[in-house]
Amino acid sequence: MKSLRMSKDGRHQQQQQDRKVSGSEDDEENTICSGAAIKRSVVYYLKNTTLHGLKYIAEESITIPERVFFGIAFLVVVILSGFFISNVYSKWSASPIIISTSAKQKLTSNMPFPAITICNLNQALYSKVDSISRTSTNFSLLMGLCDQGADTSISYIGTWKYFKAILVEVAQPCEKMLLYCSFGSRQEDCALLFNSILTDDGLCCNFNALDPSYLIRNYSDDVRWEPAQPNMRYEPIDWTPEKGYARKLPEFYYPRTSGGTGIRMGLTVVLNASIAEYYCTKSMSVGFKVGFQV
Repeated sequence: MKSLRMSKDGRHQQQQQDRKVSGSEDDEENTICSGAAIKRSVVYYLKNTTLHGLKYIAEESITIPERVFFGIAFLVVVILSGFFISNVYSKWSASPIIISTSAKQKLTSNMPFPAITICNLNQALYSKVDSISRTSTNFSLLMGLCDQGADTSISYIGTWKYFKAILVEVAQPCEKMLLYCSFGSRQEDCALLFNSILTDDGLCCNFNALDPSYLIRNYSDDVRWEPAQPNMRYEPIDWTPEKGYARKLPEFYYPRTSGGTGIRMGLTVVLNASIAEYYCTKSMSVGFKVGFQV
């Protein structure tokens, strides 16, 4: 009888130990941080995610090489996306652009007339280029402007001032390009209305734009094509969309407001293309390129 009781007690203790072990294993599997729970969560995520390619990694019906392929493809896509995003961010941080909308009603008398830039498609006059020696540095720089096989091995000191002088020498000046000008139905001297500026299309004539001294930080007269003329009839003033014009304005100033409504009250110009003087152009046509800045 004693041996029978002892055997029963032993089996009872063994069952209790088995229950404790199985309970501890179940607790371990149900723990959030356990390896089994993490594996189940990852597999569940891979099977139910909408990200393309990830669900194939947990797909049991395909081979291991196929799973590896989809995993590598997904990593490559993520790396390329990060690369392009970083490039866009670097470009934005270098030149940030902030766009805001602020609808306000203003009188046309408080808004300047749009700035207009006129460029002759011809970047150099044939008669001016013909007088330049083909072995001179001036001609080599001119070929660089015209994209006609410039000698890139030549370097120059003081390139900006040197290059500016060459452009002024060979380009069509504004007084030759503009034959007739009127604004607000009143004829005016074109030399008083337009200023020479540098653009991607070469030397151009600009009307009613803000003076460079109000646009450029650390401004110096080196950015001008021609020195400022204090005896000019029109005096440059500052204007911003937020502040508008100053309360006290000179008699003649720019940027000026519109002369009125109607086509006759705007800007009228007669242009001279000088087609016979064409030497080099960025396009296969003759004429002018006109830009507006509102």
